[in-house]
Amino acid sequence: MGQNKGKQFNLSKRETLSRMVKEKKTAKEIAMALGMNPTSISREILRNRRQSASPLDEETLCRKCENRVGCSLHHICGRQECYQKCASCKAIRSCARFIPFLCEINKRWPLCCNGCPKERRCPLEHYHYLPDEADFSSRERLRESRSGADMTINELKTMDTVLHDAIINKGQSIHHALLANKDVIRCSEKTIYRQIAKGLLSVKNIDLPRQPRLKKRKRSSLADKYAYKHSSFVDRTGHLYSDWVIYRYSNGITYYFEMDFLGKPNASSKEVLVLTMPGTSFTLLYLIEEATGDKVKSLFDMVEKEIGASLFKKIFPALLTDRDVVFDDFSLIETNADGEIRTRVFFCNPASSNQKANVENMNAQLRPIFPEHAILNEYTQKELYEAASMMNSRMLNSIDDKTPYELFTAIFGVGAAEALHIRKIAPKEVTLKPIHK
Repeated sequence: MGQNKGKQFNLSKRETLSRMVKEKKTAKEIAMALGMNPTSISREILRNRRQSASPLDEETLCRKCENRVGCSLHHICGRQECYQKCASCKAIRSCARFIPFLCEINKRWPLCCNGCPKERRCPLEHYHYLPDEADFSSRERLRESRSGADMTINELKTMDTVLHDAIINKGQSIHHALLANKDVIRCSEKTIYRQIAKGLLSVKNIDLPRQPRLKKRKRSSLADKYAYKHSSFVDRTGHLYSDWVIYRYSNGITYYFEMDFLGKPNASSKEVLVLTMPGTSFTLLYLIEEATGDKVKSLFDMVEKEIGASLFKKIFPALLTDRDVVFDDFSLIETNADGEIRTRVFFCNPASSNQKANVENMNAQLRPIFPEHAILNEYTQKELYEAASMMNSRMLNSIDDKTPYELFTAIFGVGAAEALHIRKIAPKEVTLKPIHK
């Protein structure tokens, strides 16, 4: 007998079952031999037995009579000139000696005609259990049960409408759309991706914000489109990445911000400064025109004034950024108007964007709102506050389906978010589409 995990039937077990049925074994005896429940044995035969007509083709009254074999009656129909036996005569409509042939093989054990001695003369429909056919039909039934969408057509249409509005019209991710519409979408995230790949929904792979797609090869002349220059003559002693690791551990810093500029076309005079808090994914966006060190200082002076010096030190204990020339005079950012230290600035190593992976990832996630070709001159700071509120109202898998807004306000309070011009947006209202087309 073949080995298989669990209590499922395989071909070897079915062959054993068929052989023991012919040997007149009971369901209990077969179950003990196969290590299964007697009910499973009966259910297996009922599910996979094959039904076939009786080999007796005559449609006569005598066909279903118990006394058919050995019957020698004559002249039941009243025709005295007939000399053949009445058995198998098609003219017979009634008979006093008719006893119906009864067999409950399809209702009681063994539930099939395997090994039945009366099979050849049985006028009823026959049931046979064949191991090969039973194994094939079982596999086909299992395959069909696992294919197709596990929902009705109306449910699929409703889900398609919701996903079309959430993903195409509002730019939401599948994960966020699923959590925001739990009452309508009742399947897993993986199932939605599979249905999109199969073309069952109006949403296509090209509509998804992070789905891999073919991109046009860049020419060498465009390679430096978003490049920036950095100075190797700036003394960053005490502000290197290794210094940051030691400083963070020594001062017990849990929350800090990674800082970077969002790439822009050379035609844009305005730039977007992106600040992201690792662990919470809380993001701030600020617009700076013709960015310089003094303008970055003025930006942090404004933020400190809006939220207060004490709260500023709690929220911005340190900033981790790259070696953009705008940040070369980092002492302007670290000190306030009174000359007091309000934060610390540390720099990643050259060509080591993985050291500030959170803000790099956030820059990619911001592309649905700020396309690579978009000229930022038309944007306003109010629009950036709204865009940051949208980003912070997304439900993210990385933080247990919470929103960055929920985590930030739980740590620093709702007042801190309001002072930073970040508001809470309902999940279904989150829109991640270009502000200016």
